[in-house]
Amino acid sequence: MYDPVTAFSASILYLSSPLILFHARTVSLEIPSVSLCLMATFYFYRYATHGRPRDGLLLAIATSLALLTKQTSVYLLLFYAAFSLYQYYSKGTLIFSWKSAALYLSIIAIIILPSYGLSFYFHSSVIAQDSFKGIQHYLDYNNYVYYILNLHKQLSVTAIVLLCASLVSFLLPPRKPLTDQDLFLLAWAASCYLLFTVLGSKEPRYIIYWVPSLCAVAALPVTRGAAGLASRVAGLSQARGTGLLVILLTLAALSEAMAAPRSYISGYEAVSRYLLSQVPRGQKEIVFYDGDFPSYGAITFAARKADPERRIFFFRSSKFLFATAIFPSYAFWQIRNDEKDIKDFFKKYGIRFILINFLAQPEEENISVIQVLRDMLQHDPDFRLVKKFPIVYQMDHGGEIYSRQGDLLLYTYLQAPPLPANLDLEIPMPSIGKTITIRLP
Repeated sequence: MYDPVTAFSASILYLSSPLILFHARTVSLEIPSVSLCLMATFYFYRYATHGRPRDGLLLAIATSLALLTKQTSVYLLLFYAAFSLYQYYSKGTLIFSWKSAALYLSIIAIIILPSYGLSFYFHSSVIAQDSFKGIQHYLDYNNYVYYILNLHKQLSVTAIVLLCASLVSFLLPPRKPLTDQDLFLLAWAASCYLLFTVLGSKEPRYIIYWVPSLCAVAALPVTRGAAGLASRVAGLSQARGTGLLVILLTLAALSEAMAAPRSYISGYEAVSRYLLSQVPRGQKEIVFYDGDFPSYGAITFAARKADPERRIFFFRSSKFLFATAIFPSYAFWQIRNDEKDIKDFFKKYGIRFILINFLAQPEEENISVIQVLRDMLQHDPDFRLVKKFPIVYQMDHGGEIYSRQGDLLLYTYLQAPPLPANLDLEIPMPSIGKTITIRLP
């Protein structure tokens, strides 16, 4: 698409962006999703350039895999349509004939429809609420500048400076006509912006889908003008001036990446080791845990690392005291209401240990059962504080790093019966409006 120098510079800017650095160390679908989107974009460009059926088939397969990985990959279809329309109206050529478009769309539909059909059947209300927020949402000016205002947190300073220089060169004289490659990148970024602006749910992490195109645009000045300026200032040849600029770009990007704060949660390993020490080999234990979303993963991974035999199971408060469909505003079930309900639940499942993260506040103020639980643990004589474990959070929240530290409190329920031999778990699922039952292994 571009020369190797531009490609290398874009890759350095991409790999050093804060958004990529964060998700590289986070267990989420963003990295596999954006990787498959990049693969689909690669084959789309090849098909648009050469029209080979093999590339079209690989395009359809890669697009299907991206859509199956994460539904936000649907921006690809808008991107294909936008660039195809540009080609048709500017050059009078069709990237896809009617026959090829029908064929590749059929392949995509055959691959994704089973999964998407089930998703819409069970989660149609959640998808609708996540996608559309009502007419007032679209009349709000902030809706249209949300991603623009958050962009500086997701790219490195080096990338932002070069991106601004590149966009200025597109607009101000003496400017050169935009190439098809330039318009390909701009259509990519514009398609992402339009789709995610229209969607009701707004999260800075969605910018990850257009970071590659922005980094590629930011890399263009390296070989368009800036390299010539660097060579004249340093008295070097054009090739050496380009090499010098690439070295400086690499050093600047890597220094920013090294200096960027990392997200982490520490302290859960000690909790897992202590709990394992309290469970005899060959037996199982259920631990009730009340915390926040990041800590659910932290406690689970720490326990699985220390407990390959899977002797400990964690029951989350957000599954057994209350349940939501992603957000409480979408669907909310309060499953238990008072101290008696909570104690009956602990007795039913033989829960002896209760772990509380007091750094985590109730997800919504109206979830009163969480406060009931915490008050009961502190004042009811049936519960005894066993141990405190110090924990530290350093988390990225929309490009802002925040740090917290405190204690995990481990309580024991003195009236807990033994764990039943054959235990069926009843798990409420508001997103599908049902309660499912599974057997504890």
